[in-house]
Amino acid sequence: FIWSGEIILFAFLSYLFMKYRLHLKGTFSRDIEHEQTQRLKFIALLLKGRVSSKKKKLRMKPFFFTDSNLIFKQRTPINGLIELYLKSFVRNGIQLKLYVQFVAVAVAILVLPFLPITIKIIIWLVLSIFFSIWLKSYFYEVLDSPFVQMFSWKETDRQVAAQKGIFYVMLPGYSLLSLSLGLSSLSIIGTLQILLFGGVMVYMMTNIVVMLT
Repeated sequence: FIWSGEIILFAFLSYLFMKYRLHLKGTFSRDIEHEQTQRLKFIALLLKGRVSSKKKKLRMKPFFFTDSNLIFKQRTPINGLIELYLKSFVRNGIQLKLYVQFVAVAVAILVLPFLPITIKIIIWLVLSIFFSIWLKSYFYEVLDSPFVQMFSWKETDRQVAAQKGIFYVMLPGYSLLSLSLGLSSLSIIGTLQILLFGGVMVYMMTNIVVMLT
């Protein structure tokens, strides 16, 4: 029983990554083609803002972000890359489905009553590695798309955007894992501590995986 949770987790993660690789190719390119005109305008204004003080308002129909067409008020290359990543991720049905499946199964394993707290913590830590590597993989799929390759990006901008973008996507799901671990095995104080440490783990892992690129 002690190792059953880890066996189930490993099998499911293997399944998710195989499914991810089978369906990922071309999904971002199709998403880019669907809104290429709008994004070209956005990137053009983004890059123009670096050499010109003239400001223009970009208007396009919002999808998930109904209050504004832009996530970030300040238009910079880093914010532009992060926004492309975030919007592409939430608009990609395959990515969202994998995200929900990953979190749901991980939560189910972490709340198993017969697993010792030590094993749960090990699983929780291992999940941070899988989570960050997967999200990094999709971020660089975005960077390698023909649309993004049309523009020249500084390596430092790419790295900072990767760290922030992966952090934003990973934090909600991993916080739910931390909360599940805490409520199922720890006290209220312990749950708050594991939530805080979970946020630190997300920050650390996103920086580590990007630096290892």
